[in-house]
Amino acid sequence: GMASLLNETPLSKEQQEYLEAIRTSGTALLSVINDILDFSKIDSGNLEIDPHSFNLRNCIEDVLEMLSEKTATSDLDLLYEIDPCIPEEIIADGYRIKQVLLNLVGNAVKFTTAGEVYIGVTQARPKTEDRLILSFEIKDTGIGIPQNKLNSLFQPFSQVDSSTTRKYGGSGLGLVICQRLVELMGGEISVSSQQGKGTTFNFSISCEPVSGDEKPSLKIEGEKSKRVLIVEPNLTERNILAPTLTQWNLSVVTSTSEKSTIDLLSTNGSFDLVICDY
Repeated sequence: GMASLLNETPLSKEQQEYLEAIRTSGTALLSVINDILDFSKIDSGNLEIDPHSFNLRNCIEDVLEMLSEKTATSDLDLLYEIDPCIPEEIIADGYRIKQVLLNLVGNAVKFTTAGEVYIGVTQARPKTEDRLILSFEIKDTGIGIPQNKLNSLFQPFSQVDSSTTRKYGGSGLGLVICQRLVELMGGEISVSSQQGKGTTFNFSISCEPVSGDEKPSLKIEGEKSKRVLIVEPNLTERNILAPTLTQWNLSVVTSTSEKSTIDLLSTNGSFDLVICDY
């Protein structure tokens, strides 16, 4: 906190470099301390889950907002998609869900230099009156994990290899904390990976729908006569945007490049809205 305040005062270039080293080191140390404290609580059986009503979409967007600074200057897309049948408000431990997502998505961002990091949320099975099982998928296009290292990922203080620790930092406790938290929330976690092509983490949680809240997420009634053009080279992003806008009763056309967009506007150009990846 003091380092951040000091950064707002007049500093020379050399002083700013020293200050950034202090801030980065402090953040890394704080992360390690928090991991060790959480692991100690879990290991001693003193960590409890605190279910409460919260907005799942806001929870995910908060996580992506915290990580957006790291991706702003890189060739990396942060994407998420929530099944429209999932209620807007659910009862679960939102703080712990955010902690698990921040760890898994943070790792994905850390080990992915280009491509995308995707969060998908679906219902694992049909909702009952008092219980809802949600399935989360965190998928990246990063460096991947060797098959012979997958089984050791959820062991305390374990990392893929010593070079990972040197290059990326971390305590080796993040994934085991995620596993214990997910189990405390009535779910399970798994991982699959292909070296050089990316990694996918899946976890589930058991939660409750908020009583009387049957409203689906982002319900909008559009006009079928309204036409929308999506200009987006990323297939995943098109696959998220197009169905969402179609659900809102809008007529959707997609384009993947500048040339195809110019052709569309020249020959079929009466669009009410253009969403463009500038």
